[in-house]
Amino acid sequence: MLKKMALVFLLPFVFYSCGKEEISKENLKLNLSGIIVGDLDWTSITTLPTTDPKRIVGSAVGDVAIPARGTRCTGFLITPNVVMTNQHCIRSASDAEGVTVAFKHLEGVSESNWEKIDCSTFIGNNTTLDFALLECVGNPGERFGVASLASREAVVDESIYVVQQNCDYYNDRDCDWSKKFSLGKVLEVDDEVSHNADTLGGSSGSPVLSAQDNLVIAIHHAGYGNNGYGRGYKNTGVAMSSIVPVLIANYPQLNLGGTDPVDPVDPVDPVDPVDPPPTDQTEPNNDSQSATLISSTPAEITDKAIDESGDLDYYKVVIDGSGKLTVNLSFTHRNGDLDLKILDASKSVVGTSAGVKNSEKIEIDVESGEYFIMVYGYRDAAGAYQLNVDTQLTVVTNDEPNDSRETATKVALPYSGTEKEIHDSSDVDYYKFTIGSAKSVSAKIMFSHSVGDLDLKLYNSSNKLVASSTSVKNEEKIVKFLAAGSYYLRVYGYRGAVGEYDMLLE
Repeated sequence: MLKKMALVFLLPFVFYSCGKEEISKENLKLNLSGIIVGDLDWTSITTLPTTDPKRIVGSAVGDVAIPARGTRCTGFLITPNVVMTNQHCIRSASDAEGVTVAFKHLEGVSESNWEKIDCSTFIGNNTTLDFALLECVGNPGERFGVASLASREAVVDESIYVVQQNCDYYNDRDCDWSKKFSLGKVLEVDDEVSHNADTLGGSSGSPVLSAQDNLVIAIHHAGYGNNGYGRGYKNTGVAMSSIVPVLIANYPQLNLGGTDPVDPVDPVDPVDPVDPPPTDQTEPNNDSQSATLISSTPAEITDKAIDESGDLDYYKVVIDGSGKLTVNLSFTHRNGDLDLKILDASKSVVGTSAGVKNSEKIEIDVESGEYFIMVYGYRDAAGAYQLNVDTQLTVVTNDEPNDSRETATKVALPYSGTEKEIHDSSDVDYYKFTIGSAKSVSAKIMFSHSVGDLDLKLYNSSNKLVASSTSVKNEEKIVKFLAAGSYYLRVYGYRGAVGEYDMLLE
């Protein structure tokens, strides 16, 4: 249950976070206006370089106009054509009628150039978690990018920022609510995420983003302590760790996950977008210790770059079994000659490709273990590239001993194993997998229940139970949206049951 906001207002009317709509006293129990904490310190987002992560993520944030209610909110793209905002902004399908979202309502841009996009198709909402989903015409996310949602919990004292459409209308009633960002920290994490970044009415539906990984950790929706002039002592948002599981369960058509915007806005001429210089958002990955994990194959890694002279990009692949590892590197040779190497776990070079064309390719025989892919510039060349990685493996079926977390069988997604067995009443099988980014993971074991009832549990790296499946069917299945990190699957027999099983992990 979300906390009800107890606020003091000195003006004859109050503001919803979604705008200046007048409401009656009996509606004060609803999520009310965001507030400014201390001195106002929000800043126009156009003051940031186009390569700044806040500017990049902020491209997916827009001004939500709600003509059916005569008010406005803020929203952000979570897929190329779906915007999220607050439920108290879009209470029903009728509120969605005529809604437009302007992603280019920026400082100095005239309204005729805001490029208002029709986002009037109501998908659904949730009163308890205060979110609403709208479908937009076309795929604006292909141009403005989408915001990636965090499945992890926020952390007290974590540095955050809020991207919003607002202005201080308490001091200037004719101000322009152009896109701005405000900095702050997480104050509390309980039923909600409390923070001290500045907001006001109109900021409802804004993403609260971690300054560390630029993921959305909450959706802003209210504030405490409004003194009648928009000033108070904290703001609050609904944790994305609570919202994401509901999205996965109730809106499976959504393909969650972020993409970089392809047209960030030029701060000199905000009406005309410009192409940014090549930047690699996986940096730093300049050595094997900081290598970017490729958690499953086949993998296509795009929009990466050797940014400067001497830059190296490392990627890590964990092999379970034996077979072939194939790596293809694509780039434009005239822009910079890039080369490719593969190293084994001891950092010995086991494959090299250093041609003079627009691609490099290595295919090697591999056994179970860690391998590192290194992309580098010939004679300090730089340039953008795409990497494709694939494996053709024969899975090792004899995993024993794997009776503990310490001896767990290491597997990589996707994984398919057959002829596994819980061979006696005390036997358990552990499997360890690692994912490099937040994603939905499905784990399933298939067996004959009449022979032996097997069960399945999922733990995180701290040995905390994340999910379990303990039915009386011929299979157990767990589907869970997981944050980046390492996880353990435990297969065991109910009350000492034994039996063979197959496993599928994807």
